[in-house]
Amino acid sequence: MAYMFYIDKLDIERKKRLHGLEIRCKALLGRLEAAERRIEEQDALIGAAHLEDETWADVIDES
Repeated sequence: MAYMFYIDKLDIERKKRLHGLEIRCKALLGRLEAAERRIEEQDALIGAAHLEDETWADVIDES
């Protein structure tokens, strides 16, 4: 009989652990998505700055 209580307790603890991991996974997924958006924004800024540098280089060459 004690064995069944032990198995039940293990099952409850496993479910709590799994639930905690699912919550952590959702939080980490949100952070990952935010980081990916930030990287995309930074890449766009770098791309725009790179184009501006080339334009200035052309102006300097023409002078």
